[in-house]
Amino acid sequence: MSFIEGFLALPQDLEDAYKQAKDDGAAGVSPDKIIQDLSDNVGDAIHDYMKTAMVGTVVTVEPGQTAAGPAGKGNYTAPGLGAGVGTVRFEDNSVTTLKNEIKALLKKQLADGSVTGCDPLDIIKKKAERTTEAIHKFALTAVVETDVLLAGGVPVVGYMTPVPAPLPAASLPTPPGIATGLGDPAQVDGTGLA
Repeated sequence: MSFIEGFLALPQDLEDAYKQAKDDGAAGVSPDKIIQDLSDNVGDAIHDYMKTAMVGTVVTVEPGQTAAGPAGKGNYTAPGLGAGVGTVRFEDNSVTTLKNEIKALLKKQLADGSVTGCDPLDIIKKKAERTTEAIHKFALTAVVETDVLLAGGVPVVGYMTPVPAPLPAASLPTPPGIATGLGDPAQVDGTGLA
């Protein structure tokens, strides 16, 4: 699914989730079951949308980094450039955390709404803030994966040719899929990014 298809599907998926909760409430389903199903469905809708994102990247190969050649390897002596495209994915525990946070905010909304004399506008405002925070935190857990095409022609010194001594040579372009990038999977809790 493309990003625009995901964007167009999101409002319908959210509407379906809330309609199911309304219908379940009218059918006498317990509030705990409604909250669980609603948090799962809203979490799935957000996840389905977010994973449709495509990413683009431009990279700089710093001097001193290793380059592979047909007969060995050498080191870049000047900056090299590359570019690529990729996708976004989320670890299962990130999706579970999103659903749990939505469940917690729905339970908080239920508890706040049960208080005599409560302010409905304040409850809605707090729910919107908590939902925004949950989605933001979830977005920060995205793992970005890209295939990068490195441009050739950068000066490299090392054993790039079959000659016994290191000679200057030019880097070769990489075919797609050889050079890859991966966002920091250690950031799955969303705390390492600002």
